[in-house]
Amino acid sequence: MANRRIYLDHSATTPVDSRVAAVMTHALTETFGNASSVHGFGQQARAAVDRARREVASLIDARQNEIVFTSGGTEANNLALKGLSHGEAAHLITSSIEHPSVRGVCEALEQRGWDVTRLPVYENGIVRIDDLKAAITARTLLITIMAANNEIGTLQPIAEIGKVVAAKRSDGQKIWFHTDAVQAAGRVPINVDELGCDLLSMSGHKLYAPKGVGALFVRRGVRLQSQSVGGHQERERRDPWWGDPSFRVIPLGTTEREVRIHHLHIDPRFGQADLDVVLPMRRLTELARDGAVGGAAPRHYSIMGYILDPTVLVEKTAPAIADAMCADHVDAAALVPA
Repeated sequence: MANRRIYLDHSATTPVDSRVAAVMTHALTETFGNASSVHGFGQQARAAVDRARREVASLIDARQNEIVFTSGGTEANNLALKGLSHGEAAHLITSSIEHPSVRGVCEALEQRGWDVTRLPVYENGIVRIDDLKAAITARTLLITIMAANNEIGTLQPIAEIGKVVAAKRSDGQKIWFHTDAVQAAGRVPINVDELGCDLLSMSGHKLYAPKGVGALFVRRGVRLQSQSVGGHQERERRDPWWGDPSFRVIPLGTTEREVRIHHLHIDPRFGQADLDVVLPMRRLTELARDGAVGGAAPRHYSIMGYILDPTVLVEKTAPAIADAMCADHVDAAALVPA
């Protein structure tokens, strides 16, 4: 029997689903019009883009006109933070474990005179609400905390943060709340009203859609400064792009719909088994799980080892994974950090 390779790096990227690929092919060959054109070909493409926007909105219980398509999670994060920070320097609160696309903007804002507070996450990888409350000042304009960490999968108390922001707003403070939900969307149920966030970032290639497409939820009433000029698409929030990349936007709507139909859980290709079962700790005596046990995104498993040699890690984990998934072989590249 030939060796069967198993891919275990879905938090980095996912393969394009066959149904999504079929929609992409149709968009490339049939729905190729410029969605800004008034003729029939353009309006057909526009209808497909609108349909995709509705599907993305449904995944997070948002309104269709609150979804802005982007080229991915990095652009969504940049648009959210830069779009709200174009005025006078103020105060921003973030965490110490944000994605580089958020960290980079925070560092750039510091160079512009902004004060940036980075909350610690302690041994369980989670920020503490008391720390957040203590960090907020009268100058605090923006809070950005990721929903699920891309390395260890810990889920942050986003709804609780949303309540803190709402309380400050009811006291008359102008303050916005953004969350990077790239690792959470499709893996855990999301309702933007329950979370209380004003902006939320998503990325298609974490959800079996193609690379090069993402979305930013922008709550009604939030005004973003556009980061480019020359186009009027996406309610003038970003540059023109519908003509060609609509073949990416349309499949994104398809994958969002499939995720929603299948109970909001992206299922890695090796089946339903949670990695807590796939990697039983009794088989990995030298290893310990990172982050908060029971407080991580589904099927996001991060382990910390006292063994520095990655080949030893593979030797200890690969047999357990292969046995649990009835496979002959586990690709070492999926287990060893680059």
